[in-house]
Amino acid sequence: MVSGFAAGITANTFIAEARAAAMARAALEAAEAELDINSPSKEFYRVGDFAGQGFVNALGDYESASFKAGA
Repeated sequence: MVSGFAAGITANTFIAEARAAAMARAALEAAEAELDINSPSKEFYRVGDFAGQGFVNALGDYESASFKAGA
């Protein structure tokens, strides 16, 4: 039973790959349409920049606690 289950998964992996690729394309198209942009990479860079800055800010906020924990 387990062998048959594993063989079924192996035989149908391409379906999961195709669906994942279709989902990625749909997400990109939706982002482009929603943001009304021609270059989503610039918009995602801007969003990512905020995420990176948030990470840096959080590290700064916990600097004292991190130092104490490390000591």
